Amino acid sequence: MNRQPKISPLQSWEIFLQSRSTSSQTVALLSCFVCDEKSSETIKCVEELSGPLRSMPDLARRIVKISTECKLELDEEAYVEKFRPYLMDLLLIWCKGASFLSVCEMTDIFEGSVIRCLRRLEELLYQICQIAKGVGEHHRYFGI
Repeated sequence: MNRQPKISPLQSWEIFLQSRSTSSQTVALLSCFVCDEKSSETIKCVEELSGPLRSMPDLARRIVKISTECKLELDEEAYVEKFRPYLMDLLLIWCKGASFLSVCEMTDIFEGSVIRCLRRLEELLYQICQIAKGVGEHHRYFGI
């Protein structure tokens, strides 16, 4: 089973550059791309993420358009539907210092699924750092 992120590292770099968000907000937004789980809970999107979350479908459509121009066929609606913001609020809170236990108590998603998403998010963030190094922007964005 393929467990790669639903977005390429270059596409995520584009999102990172456009987001102009804090690192916690960026991590929370990128979680939409690696979360496979559904939740029965309503998303309690905090105000600081509501704007970027609203722009996510438009950005996804732009990614589909560019991919199609590069001869990479994608079904636009299926691609947009892949983005799941169910862990976004939780990751924002966790990045700000909440314990993993308290984060897990805030959702009906199993802890193992949360951990799996965190591992995939870590890989995506690693790839973004590698892209930043490759284009010479790592000092500007990451201080590394």
